[in-house]
Amino acid sequence: MLELSTIIANGVAAYRATTPDYAPPLADVVDDVEPMPNIRGVDEDRQRELCLSCPLPDCVGVDHRACPIRQEQLRIWREKKRH
Repeated sequence: MLELSTIIANGVAAYRATTPDYAPPLADVVDDVEPMPNIRGVDEDRQRELCLSCPLPDCVGVDHRACPIRQEQLRIWREKKRH
């Protein structure tokens, strides 16, 4: 039975063999991707509006409780829980 690492290495090698020469290596593509924050209930337009009118001097990130987008998400979550 093949080890999982061998199976993955074979899959990566097969993938790279099918990509054109100009495509970036798989590791470069995976490393460059940043995970998107999980912001449920707040649409993109509202997020943009909240971000542009943010009272904080520096961006603290959506994961921080002081972020207006995060506060809006929590407000929406509480409203849904109430009903």
